[in-house]
Amino acid sequence: MREPMRVNWVAAKHILYYLQEIVDFGLDYRQGNGVRLTGYTNLDRGGCASDRKSTSECCFGLGLIVVSWISRKQ
Repeated sequence: MREPMRVNWVAAKHILYYLQEIVDFGLDYRQGNGVRLTGYTNLDRGGCASDRKSTSECCFGLGLIVVSWISRKQ
């Protein structure tokens, strides 16, 4: 990007403001409190009717909270 426009500067300022506000956020994991990491996967071979591509999905949770999820065509 040779000549950033005003909209680019505004977006960059929003990102920096957001990062400044969440700098003190974090996750605290302690041993022995019964929190379990669980993962689930799924594969649908040729499930898309239009292009016959497979879809794979993956989901990970920590306790009752989903912390990562992805779905992708192969």
